[in-house]
Amino acid sequence: MKERYPEIEAQTAVLKRRLARLRVAEREGFHRWVEYSWVHHDSALEGLVTQIDEVREAATGVNPVDSGLIPVYRELRSHLEAVRLVREESARKKLRVRMDFVRGLYHHFVGDADDPHTSCYRRDIPIHRLYFHDIAPPDRIAYRMQRIVSWSDSADFRRHHPFSAAVILHHRFMEAFPFPSHSGKIGRLLLNLVLLHHGFFPVVVHSTDRHRYYESLRGEPEDLSAMIEESADNSLRSWTKLTENRRMLVA
Repeated sequence: MKERYPEIEAQTAVLKRRLARLRVAEREGFHRWVEYSWVHHDSALEGLVTQIDEVREAATGVNPVDSGLIPVYRELRSHLEAVRLVREESARKKLRVRMDFVRGLYHHFVGDADDPHTSCYRRDIPIHRLYFHDIAPPDRIAYRMQRIVSWSDSADFRRHHPFSAAVILHHRFMEAFPFPSHSGKIGRLLLNLVLLHHGFFPVVVHSTDRHRYYESLRGEPEDLSAMIEESADNSLRSWTKLTENRRMLVA
């Protein structure tokens, strides 16, 4: 399989030049729309289908007219805040996956405090789940997670291209599938943590590619990589077009 890294790097450079020509308010609007799109499609991968305008409305803190949507808006806000936490983490001088950060993301989603003395890992293999790839038995999760953390701070991790490192990290995390809920969201947040740290834009897997994404997790990292690279290409093309709609960026 031919890697698309040079093409993605070239598209990233073009988009950065376009953003540099925008006014500050337009750039801020661009980054907001990227986050709305990110949460909109990522939620759909987890079975939560929303309209992007609902994500945008949730971001304002306004509750929906339909009271039945209040839990949905709460979840969307939580997801948007998790995206911002990942952006902050990606700005660290040295990149490595910190266990306390990963646990923090989980507890952020479930809405409780992290107790470092209590395991938050799942205790069974769920029978009914969205994902159908093989996942680690509960008694191997802690070991798998420690291996992931150690690898992210190794010379082997650093020798990979950022896209390759991000995909391998994501694939290993999804094999561990550590938490009773939200493992998919957190796995993709970690993928984008690596990419953001290295100056790339986040990869958004489109909602229409949901089943293809699930299927790619059943294979090797190379199978997942092909899909992630294609998703990166599609995301960059969409966001490059977005920079042309300046009125939308400041709406």
